[in-house]
Amino acid sequence: SDSTLSLRMPKRRWSNFDTTPCTPANQTIITSRKMSEHRVPWWMWIVITVCMLPGLSFPWMAGLIQNTNPVVRGLTWFYPAYVLISGFLAWQCYGRRTVMTWIVLVLLLLSHACFYYMSFATIEP
Repeated sequence: SDSTLSLRMPKRRWSNFDTTPCTPANQTIITSRKMSEHRVPWWMWIVITVCMLPGLSFPWMAGLIQNTNPVVRGLTWFYPAYVLISGFLAWQCYGRRTVMTWIVLVLLLLSHACFYYMSFATIEP
């Protein structure tokens, strides 16, 4: 046989950075440590909730909508679903991609402004 083919790298059991064996007791500690690192702080819960409140109250103001377009009235009932999904995604992104959380919240606030303008602005031809 060829001498170059017979040379093999020894198989490592653990990664280069982790020198402790992975036992069930260690796995529990590692898992709980990872989960606690990704917790959303209390102030972020408040920020997400405050950003969601204007959109969640939108269907109750449906009687105040001045636009008679049926598309606008229909979107009014789907808008809270968008707000809930945006809040959920902001919450999910916080621990891993914090910048993405802020982007989702800014887009949510911009959509609130656009939706209120679309619903309550009187456009005269």
